[in-house]
Amino acid sequence: MTLVAKVNLSNVIVERLEITLIPGQYNTRETAAINGKPFLLPIERINFEPFDPETQKRSGPVDTVLIDKVIETYIVTNKTAGELDTEKTEKANRDLDILITKALAAEILVRDKEIVQKVNEVISEASLSATPITELTAAQWKTRLRDRYKSLL
Repeated sequence: MTLVAKVNLSNVIVERLEITLIPGQYNTRETAAINGKPFLLPIERINFEPFDPETQKRSGPVDTVLIDKVIETYIVTNKTAGELDTEKTEKANRDLDILITKALAAEILVRDKEIVQKVNEVISEASLSATPITELTAAQWKTRLRDRYKSLL
């Protein structure tokens, strides 16, 4: 199988395909000039190696259509401290929701002491504050729990 780009006469990629190339079966740049239909060019990828999604991000592709091929260039950059913190916050929110749900289910259904203990630890440590819990809104309480859980990650 070969990765190819279907390209129109204006050098715009119409479609990407993975096909078995059979010589003479597909439109070429020369026949495209006559019949006006898109033609196929092989794709060469640059910087598509594996990367660490925990600390890096990959953007692209940026396509360059040449006479005999299309070059797809990808850019791998390190995530900023802000992006890493945002992802950590999002993970803490997801994990906390799961922990609370599991703790409630465990308490009600199977009394899973390990999960209940972990949630209780987070709740206990989040409770240590100048503002009494009874004066917090549900959103404030969740934020306090999330921040405490996030600090444990």
